[in-house]
Amino acid sequence: MFKATKVRLYPTSDQRRALAFQFGAMRWAYNFALHWRSEAWSARGERIRKRMTLDRLVELKVAEETTWLKEADSQALQQAVIHLDVAFKRFFTAL
Repeated sequence: MFKATKVRLYPTSDQRRALAFQFGAMRWAYNFALHWRSEAWSARGERIRKRMTLDRLVELKVAEETTWLKEADSQALQQAVIHLDVAFKRFFTAL
């Protein structure tokens, strides 16, 4: 049996700002990976694997337009990509 505890958080304004930034960065990483996968498949029929996406995420942190990703937690960004990969696997195994 699983147990769960619900806890209400009352973040300060600085913490709210930090959480909003982190969640936004995770959402951006997820959407970027989804777009990259979709484009590769529709344009070239190429499959983009999780490892390729994680490597691309590291490259994006160095790129000038997306240096703001350095400020986000790297493990959270990686987890967003992993969630996308799991979603794809679950979808295609259900077919």
